[in-house]
Amino acid sequence: MSPRVTAIVVVHSGHGRDGSDHLSGTLSALAAQTRPADRLVIVATGAPDSVLDTARGFAPTQLVTAPDTLPFGQAVALATRSLPDLDQDELLWFLAQDSTPRPDALRVLVGALETAPSVAIAAPKVLDGQDPSMIASFGQSVTRFGARVDLVSDEMDQGQHDHSSDVLGAQATAMLVRASVFRELGGFDPALVSFDGGLDLSIRARLVGHRVAVAPAAAVLDHGDGVAGPRRDTRASTRRRNTRLARFSQLHRRLVYSPAWALWLHWLALVPTALVRVVVALLRKRPETIAAEIGSALQAAFSRQRLGEARRRLGRAKTVPWSALAPLRISWSEVRRRRRLRAEDDVPVIASERSALRFFDGGGAWVVLASALLGVALVVPLLGGGYLAGANLTQLSGSIGELWRNAGFGWRDISVGQAGAADPFAVVLAVLGSITFWQPSAAVVAIMVAALPLATLGAWFAMVRLTERSAVRIVGAILWTVAPPFVVALADGRLHAVLVHLLVPWLFYAGTAAARSWTAAGAASIIAAVIAASAPSTIPVLLLGWLILLLVSRRGVGRLLWTIIPGLVLFAPLVWTQGVRRGAWLSIVADPGLPANNVTPSGWQLLLGVPSGDGLGWPQLVQGGALPDVIGSLVLPVAFLPLAVCALASLLQRRVAIAAPLLLVGGVGLLSAVVGSHLFLTIFGATTVPIWTGSALSFYWFALILCAGITLDGWRRGSAGVAAAAAVAAAVAVVPVVVTIPTHTAALTAADGRGLPAYVSAAATDDPDTRTLVLRPRGDDTLSAVLVRGEGETLDRQSTIVATSHIATEDEARLAEIAGNMVVASGADTAADLDEFGIRFVVVSQLAAQQGANPAAVAAQSTQIAAVLDANAALSAVGDTDRGVLWQASEAAVSQPVPTIAAPLRAAIFIVTAVVFLAALLLSAPTVSSRRQAELHPRSIGQVRSVESMTSEKRMRRRDRAARRRHRADRGRRATASSTRERRGRPTAAAPAAAPAAIGSTDEGSATGGVIGAARAESASSPSEDAAEERSRDDRPSEDDARDPAGSAEDAPVADATASTADPDIADAPTDAEGTAGVGTTAAAAADTDTHAPDEARVTAAPGSAEEPAALTDAPADGDTPRTGSAPEASANDDNETNGEER
Repeated sequence: MSPRVTAIVVVHSGHGRDGSDHLSGTLSALAAQTRPADRLVIVATGAPDSVLDTARGFAPTQLVTAPDTLPFGQAVALATRSLPDLDQDELLWFLAQDSTPRPDALRVLVGALETAPSVAIAAPKVLDGQDPSMIASFGQSVTRFGARVDLVSDEMDQGQHDHSSDVLGAQATAMLVRASVFRELGGFDPALVSFDGGLDLSIRARLVGHRVAVAPAAAVLDHGDGVAGPRRDTRASTRRRNTRLARFSQLHRRLVYSPAWALWLHWLALVPTALVRVVVALLRKRPETIAAEIGSALQAAFSRQRLGEARRRLGRAKTVPWSALAPLRISWSEVRRRRRLRAEDDVPVIASERSALRFFDGGGAWVVLASALLGVALVVPLLGGGYLAGANLTQLSGSIGELWRNAGFGWRDISVGQAGAADPFAVVLAVLGSITFWQPSAAVVAIMVAALPLATLGAWFAMVRLTERSAVRIVGAILWTVAPPFVVALADGRLHAVLVHLLVPWLFYAGTAAARSWTAAGAASIIAAVIAASAPSTIPVLLLGWLILLLVSRRGVGRLLWTIIPGLVLFAPLVWTQGVRRGAWLSIVADPGLPANNVTPSGWQLLLGVPSGDGLGWPQLVQGGALPDVIGSLVLPVAFLPLAVCALASLLQRRVAIAAPLLLVGGVGLLSAVVGSHLFLTIFGATTVPIWTGSALSFYWFALILCAGITLDGWRRGSAGVAAAAAVAAAVAVVPVVVTIPTHTAALTAADGRGLPAYVSAAATDDPDTRTLVLRPRGDDTLSAVLVRGEGETLDRQSTIVATSHIATEDEARLAEIAGNMVVASGADTAADLDEFGIRFVVVSQLAAQQGANPAAVAAQSTQIAAVLDANAALSAVGDTDRGVLWQASEAAVSQPVPTIAAPLRAAIFIVTAVVFLAALLLSAPTVSSRRQAELHPRSIGQVRSVESMTSEKRMRRRDRAARRRHRADRGRRATASSTRERRGRPTAAAPAAAPAAIGSTDEGSATGGVIGAARAESASSPSEDAAEERSRDDRPSEDDARDPAGSAEDAPVADATASTADPDIADAPTDAEGTAGVGTTAAAAADTDTHAPDEARVTAAPGSAEEPAALTDAPADGDTPRTGSAPEASANDDNETNGEER
């Protein structure tokens, strides 16, 4: 007598994401079963009234409702509690609203349990409801660490797995379970939502001594609503949710299955393991899984109640040791093999053209070498002292610890000091100084020496994005190297402007690929943050470029959003201090570094891209000579005319869609320079100076060069002469500035690394808190007083908070009062005044406090001040030094305590910044996979291609999909044909087959354990047959194909030549975390020769497969060892040989 079957249907919304009525289809299919269910129980949790009305229309035995949406396992438990009269031999069939069974599904499942009493759970073949020809899930297993492995998934169903039977587990969708076993096991684990519920139930059934089998003839369509199994759609939110649930299910099962002595070890390792996996996810360019990794680890760590219940449930029922399940697990070698095959299968059949880089044979290396020689000739003569100084350049602190302390949030120990955020540029300096940790200032010297070749190299690679012509790349590199903003910044010693100029080309190179590559997005985010930190006035240009990329990119919005995150984190403390607390929002864009006397250039000089007000020295050079003075003013317009003409002509080229945004960015760069020249923010002496315009003009010049490159690339005639004229004219224009560097007339000079007299530096070596009062006469009976700590001013200690503070603080006013009392005869207590600020030394500097001061007046004022200080009893004269006249306090000064900032706040800012930039660094690290993906795209952007050489991206994607479908179909057809030949008893040329291997055996002499072996053979179909099959699968030729018959005809041979003979069971199966594995048993191989391909199609057949598929019957009495049928599988040697030939 057939047992009673109770069908339990769990309903949530009743509809799919697309609005389709899945519940009606499921209930209709249930009513149409050839072997109908005896009872129907519908569990509607959180379902609307319309769904309840639909359920009532099918007259269920019971309709159980719940106001809130419950997971599948909890809904099933609710249904079973409403059925107190369950028979001992009753069967439970678990369905979801989107599980549509084929008419004979229940009959086959019931038959599987009736013919094999030891089988407690029978699972159907789950097909994709959107494409019933594809298998969604067919059996599951686990790795040694418990990661779920779908044995068959996302594979075309052609009967190649119809010999499978015993498995470790299966998806919960439509599985048929004996009611007695289900009650013995305690039902589904309520902690498992839509992942691993069926697998966990199957494993517990195995541990009780029962078998779990799959019934290939029973098919159920799953539409992917996410009720009983994972939700299937292409949305990013769904992928993140599935990743989180899958990882939590794995961790939860690991904690449940672990022995008591290892439980705490696993629990303690949850968060550290999650952090390691986060790093791996960043290296694999999968940052979208970070939240899922951390969230699932925390969820698993703090769900102790459910964990305890699950462990008690398992402990009460378990009677079989874990070792009995070992043959059904997946070995690491099998996981690696499947990963390798999957990676090979992920390579598109049709790829884009990618030209050679031609850096050496195209002349790029020679131009870089020439720039390097020029840079060495210019800067090396200045290295006598080992350091460099300039307009706003000085040495760095002597230790890495000091560098990083100055880069953090806290006390800014400059002059009298202020509390607040460090400049973002201080972080850049700390990183640079850490590279040459033995001498932090050496990194600055190295950058200034290598600036010319680095600029040439960056510009050459930037031109790679626009043109394939080597001559145009070289011209662009030369123009960028001799750009006036760069040459002037180098001669003035403006490190921040030099860094901006060096990084702009690389930002363009990485930014243009950021939408499609996490590697490029990570690199672009770091470069953009460094540029913004070095020159905050360029932030408007950076934001405009970012917005343009967002508008023109159809995908990769998340990657583009990431590119601004590091910059926002880096500037957040400064924005809080300057903007929110002080209300000085414009001060955020002030230049970092030492305050310098920036001269405001005229409007026409800015239009020419010249940041200095002296016309690059040409007016002074011509003045007083034989030529008219007007010639000096005309040199620059004439020299830059070819570049300007070529840049504007880009609007008439075919790639105007690229040229127009570039010119827009360049225009904003010019506008930023104009606005910056009128923003007087930084205090220099007694005046305020404007923002340095050179950094914004670098963007302006870069846009002009790129647009000129577009024009020259489009001109095939006469472009060489125009390019040479533009390069030579631009190089000649900057000659007066270049020659000032080796002739020691530029602001960039050699330095010995000391800002104070040697006597003070020696004392500061022993006591870094030594404070020195530096007095600089102005020549007009006023002076400047600066309090310096340690060996002198350093670049990393500078702060725009102090430099842009136009209102003196109480301490600054008090210091000015003390300085005034010291330089005149007064009755003030100098000793007490010095002790108030911990001043140990006083220096009257030989340098004037402001440029343009009368030297004679300054000298007279210095002499007067020296006489007053000599008469001061609180000071003892040390003498004249190379830095000025020095006095020392007669009484030892007491070191003043530095105000402390909340340590947790400082640490939190540092940790957040470090984590964000570490993530960006890991994302930017190139990997084999990222390089392979990059090679699928052309180097140049917006390149116009002929129809013959390159099809459109849309056609390429369509052809690739068609080739993949044909690829899978060919493998499945070969496997099915080989299986059919074996079942018909086709003679083989090999020795008799060996005895069947144990389930999941990993013996080297047998086939790989736990794998459904499918026959591997080369397809005997001709290219014409493949082409016909592609046309039938692709419905009809597209318009592009109709216009390009040659392109359509090439599809068949391309796909056929690249087809892989990888195992159809695994090649396309996506994995959860550990890869995929097959089901059932495989046996030692016996070769079979395909008469259609005698040299290539050597296949193996499993014993017993020549007759009929093995039935789901009990094993002999010596144990419940399952007897399973298995499909044939190719030998490893054949696999390697065939794949090698195809590649």
